[in-house]
Amino acid sequence: MWEFSRINSFIFSYYKNNQTKLILHTCTALVLSYILVPTFKSCLEYILINKKLDNNQESKREDKYTTGLINSSTYCFINSSLQALSSLPKFTIYLNETLKITYGFIQNNHLSSNIERSKISPLDDYGSLRQIIPLHIAVSEFLFDLQKIVTKPTSTSVRQLIKVLEVSVHLKFNNGQQDAHEITQILLETLKNENKVLDQTFKKSGESQMVVPEFPFLGCQTDSLICLTCNRTSNVREHEFIILTLHLPRIQSDTLLNTINKNQVEEITDYACLVCQINSILANEEYLKRNNNGKTINAEESRYIDTLRQLVPKICINEELPDDVIYYIKSYNKNGLNVCQKIRSKIIKKTVITKAPLALILHLSRSSYNGMISVRNSCNIAYDSKLELQSQSITDNICSDIVNNKYSLQAMVKHTGTHMEGHYQCYRKKPNLVKRISYEQNGNDIIKKYDIINRTPVIQLKLDVDNNMQQRTIGVLESKTKKLNSIKSKPYWKISDTDISEVTENQVINESKYVYMLYYDLAS
Repeated sequence: MWEFSRINSFIFSYYKNNQTKLILHTCTALVLSYILVPTFKSCLEYILINKKLDNNQESKREDKYTTGLINSSTYCFINSSLQALSSLPKFTIYLNETLKITYGFIQNNHLSSNIERSKISPLDDYGSLRQIIPLHIAVSEFLFDLQKIVTKPTSTSVRQLIKVLEVSVHLKFNNGQQDAHEITQILLETLKNENKVLDQTFKKSGESQMVVPEFPFLGCQTDSLICLTCNRTSNVREHEFIILTLHLPRIQSDTLLNTINKNQVEEITDYACLVCQINSILANEEYLKRNNNGKTINAEESRYIDTLRQLVPKICINEELPDDVIYYIKSYNKNGLNVCQKIRSKIIKKTVITKAPLALILHLSRSSYNGMISVRNSCNIAYDSKLELQSQSITDNICSDIVNNKYSLQAMVKHTGTHMEGHYQCYRKKPNLVKRISYEQNGNDIIKKYDIINRTPVIQLKLDVDNNMQQRTIGVLESKTKKLNSIKSKPYWKISDTDISEVTENQVINESKYVYMLYYDLAS
């Protein structure tokens, strides 16, 4: 009996100890997983980045490749958006100017006088710059990598830029955040807010000579309304835009210009036109006055009627009136005339561009509601590499001038798949690389040299280095430039995450069924 008890005690002790060990081992495994998984993921990304480098030979052409972006999750929507933004010269110029003026401000206010300022990079003082314009710095560093000339397959990751954006907007981007338009809007809105903060910082510090560069995506539209009943118009109201959204028609095909024009005109029914409502009240009061059998209205109501008679010849259909007058109009209910319910008008809303942005992004909204669910609108939109967009100057609610703004296509983002899921790819214009043939004097000899010059603006992370490859001219006897034949024949890259291929302009503009976003740069 005693032996049996010892055996039972041993078995229970063994089981208890092993259970404790199991719990400890599980906890240890979880902790190690939390620590090591991110490291493993980073290592895997590094392997993916360099995989193609080991298996591909270097190209002799500077325009065959560009830097691809790793799709470590469902990041194709971010990858395509950033590739497109990197192609816009006006955006690059804006970032360069913002970095330069911000660093100049930091030098004037913080750096000691014994530092030779001309040799300091704007990014040497990371802390000060990142405190003022953190996303500008992150985007500039990222686009610098995308714009570098590479001669073999190269890839990088958007992870660090996403972290900065998440901190700036206090938002976590997860696998559900899969819209190229939405992420671009968030990114540009955040940059615009930093631009505003920078302007306020300059003003508070008394640096009146420092002017914040104009945000290149900022445009303005003006809305006006015309009532089809009384033919009166509204006050003009102006609003800003960063991305111009176009709602596609529910037809098989249309052109981009037609779509823009159709989005500028909208018919609205059941509109509460203030002029029509006042006219109805005055007409009803005249009728009651003729048929009231000697009855009169009280003094207060008579005062309101007199006020309406004075207002109606000169007001607009959306005029802002005193609250008590508005209340009288909306609550008027006499002789079967309930103004708020019965007096509704049909109007035409016209929207015109009053300020054309330096960099124009068009979002072709393909979301369509069929009465039950949202589905993808498959309308084919024909577009070109050139776009002429009109803007108007408005004075006293009247168009005083029309300007034709000429744009050049720099990138296009396409989307394939359904309304709920799919894949984003980017067509990005190559930089303007030219081959320069020069003759230089070397003693008694004349040497013929060849080099490649990039005439497209690129991100400059240092003040004393010109990343546009502006070559030295001292000693050059004669030079001439020639555009690369490969850029003439295939001026765009097709980029699907890390896969890069060269395409013709016709291949880009023939994507009428899948075009989702268009990126244009205003011609100089």
